[in-house]
Amino acid sequence: MTIRRIISVFFAFVIILLTISSVIVVFNFREFKKNKHLQNTIHLTIQDLENTTLLLDEFFVNPNKRVLLQLRLQTDSFYHSKSFESLEEFKDTFDLIIPLTAKRRDFLTVLDNFYILLEREPLRDEIMEETASLLFVISHEMKSYMSALHGQAQRRIARDNLILFASFLILQIVLSGLLLFVLIWLHKGFLGRILRMDRLAGNIAHGDYSKYLPIERNDELTGLARSFNVMQNAIREQMDNLAGERDKFSIILSSIGDAVLAVDVSGKIYIMNPVAEYLTGWKFSEAVGRSFHEIARIFNSATREPVKNSLQRVLDTGEQYELLEQKTLVCRTGEEFLIHDSAAPVFNRDGEITGAVLVFRDITDQIHLQEVMVQTEKMVSIGELAAGVAKEIAAPLTDMTQTITGVLESLSLDNDANQPSAAVADLSRAKVHTFLSNKGTLDKLLSIKESAAWVMRILEKMLMFAGNKTESKRSSDITELLDNTLELARSDYELRNMYDFRKIIIVRDYAKELPKVLCDPSGLQQVFLNIIRNGVQSMYAAKTDPPRFFLRVYKDEERRRVCVEISDNGPGMDESVRKRVFEPFFTTSQKGKGRGLGLSIAYFIITDNHDGEIEVRSTPGVGARFIMQLPYGMLEQ
Repeated sequence: MTIRRIISVFFAFVIILLTISSVIVVFNFREFKKNKHLQNTIHLTIQDLENTTLLLDEFFVNPNKRVLLQLRLQTDSFYHSKSFESLEEFKDTFDLIIPLTAKRRDFLTVLDNFYILLEREPLRDEIMEETASLLFVISHEMKSYMSALHGQAQRRIARDNLILFASFLILQIVLSGLLLFVLIWLHKGFLGRILRMDRLAGNIAHGDYSKYLPIERNDELTGLARSFNVMQNAIREQMDNLAGERDKFSIILSSIGDAVLAVDVSGKIYIMNPVAEYLTGWKFSEAVGRSFHEIARIFNSATREPVKNSLQRVLDTGEQYELLEQKTLVCRTGEEFLIHDSAAPVFNRDGEITGAVLVFRDITDQIHLQEVMVQTEKMVSIGELAAGVAKEIAAPLTDMTQTITGVLESLSLDNDANQPSAAVADLSRAKVHTFLSNKGTLDKLLSIKESAAWVMRILEKMLMFAGNKTESKRSSDITELLDNTLELARSDYELRNMYDFRKIIIVRDYAKELPKVLCDPSGLQQVFLNIIRNGVQSMYAAKTDPPRFFLRVYKDEERRRVCVEISDNGPGMDESVRKRVFEPFFTTSQKGKGRGLGLSIAYFIITDNHDGEIEVRSTPGVGARFIMQLPYGMLEQ
């Protein structure tokens, strides 16, 4: 049976049921309307009777002409009331209407006789009471009949409503059952199979090819199901081949150590490997559909001038492009990478350009490693040279110091050994001393001696700082090492070009009775000097006036640590810089001013060589505070 025939039969049944229900509804509605009319008529009759009895009560209480006139008018109205005439229509249906009508006639007869007696002579009280009692009994009986009639009418109305509701309910049940039967049949015969096709199409759209449409019968949908299964097999085979090729391509692309990025003919990105994501700072999901210049900028490393986009050049010319010249790529976060790049066009089968591929390699670490090697060799050479120069200077400086000391002792008034020499020369020691003092010679000699001693202390610190970094650790006073580093910083040529170190305010807060720390003194001095250099450079760049260092050393007894804090009042650093301040090669200095190794070396010395901790806290515009914690109480090696 076809769907058209099923629908025709269904509508025929619906029309028949609607016709039957319409007849039932019309009939019940007429009965309902008739009973409702009866109910309204009874209500009007009760109202007329109530008005009449109220005037009677008023007349019997206070008989006068005004009330009598109103009573006569109400009696006339009650006599000609159409509501009682309407009740006559229902006497065949309701048995109480006939006795009610009779009581009405009795009521009106009593009233007529009452009015005749009133016209003849004044009535006695006994007659008035008897008439009132009789009228009260008759009106009470009429009210009882009316109440009963009203109840019967109400029950008839309720019955009609129930029949009407039941008719609609039965009709609805029949129609629902019929509709359910038709839907179940359609679902099993046609709709169910169509829905299965729809679900299968959804599964195919989501890549699930494991299910097929069953061939159950030979009808209109069977041919469609066969074609659908054939199409599914073809799609599955094609998708499996495509997925295999895509997986191979993805593995190869992810395994390449260089950054690979492909764009279509309009310059929009549609391929990007993980290395390209890292170097540009963009996830592929974010970069897809964007042009390359939106996600990265490329500059000439030497001139810092923008370089033309290699991809756009390939798209314009259709030629492969490769440039081994060093470039600088600026990624999304502002970080810079040194790169070598090459680009090539992508052609379709017809030889038309459909896009381009850019391959670029990060050579930042390679360049930095070369620079560090050169710088390290320079620093080693300078250190050896400085140590040699210091040793060479130390010997004649010692002789000079000893000579000046001898000269001063020979001119001293307290030295009796000079008396014979003065007598032979016929000189007074006091006069010679007074003469040299007035000329300032003694002060100059003392100044030379003090300067020589100051230079000797600097040489000693240079020799200590340039010593072997793997030397055995020994117990040392941290405050003494910190003060020695300050003395060394005062003679640092680079720092003297920025500030006169003697004019930098140094505030010390050293706790008393600090324990000694087992450490490499020269290593810790290098840490302190690197931090102080960084502070001086940042304060000089920010033109801090006056520059100030706050040095604090205290003991953490609970953790058994000696804590060293070096703070400055420079410009400070934001959170992004603070997190990376200990990374190798990270620097905020101008190009050529620093290699970004000072603080990373300090971190290595504190954490690896001394099992300590180092951190930095900073607020932009306030300054930076480096906190180092070194364990104490360890046995000396």
